[in-house]
Amino acid sequence: MHTGIETWNTNLLDIGPMYPFVGSEMLLTVMGILVWLIWHLVQARAETGQVAVEETKYAAPGVLKQALDQDRS
Repeated sequence: MHTGIETWNTNLLDIGPMYPFVGSEMLLTVMGILVWLIWHLVQARAETGQVAVEETKYAAPGVLKQALDQDRS
């Protein structure tokens, strides 16, 4: 594979873009941060819901003791 560039000792602006999507770095960074934050919110809601279900499941004192005893054996 040949780039067609004989020497790098030239003005790089004359060569053109060195990688795809030049100039979209800020947009992609903002989109990545937004996806990351949304994922954290969705994950937190899912875990909160799961904890609420388990709290109601083990609310009775006997059920929690039975689950702990079953885990030890």
